[in-house]
Amino acid sequence: IIKSGNNYLGVPLKHIEEEGKTLLVKGLVDQDKAEIMGEKWRQESFKEIKHDNAEENDGF
Repeated sequence: IIKSGNNYLGVPLKHIEEEGKTLLVKGLVDQDKAEIMGEKWRQESFKEIKHDNAEENDGF
């Protein structure tokens, strides 16, 4: 999962190259599918963070 602007993209590692502090996506990547995968990851990850914080606040 990589962040591009305000979006998260699910991109296979074989398509990622590092250029300094920048990650470059190389090759053919289905942009729509990458955005769907990234959004699904974001929703699941942020749900877990919110859930974990709620447990900490409740003392569990």
